[in-house]
Amino acid sequence: MAPGAGEAIFAVARTAGWLAHAMEEYERGSLLRLRASYTGPPPT
Repeated sequence: MAPGAGEAIFAVARTAGWLAHAMEEYERGSLLRLRASYTGPPPT
């Protein structure tokens, strides 16, 4: 593979995954991930 090809392949694969999630969320009409609340110690 040519130098830099790994980053390009990674970017294309991530983009395909993001599009698939967006299409699924659009079809459902809601977000797939639930909102979470931080329950750890307060920040210092």
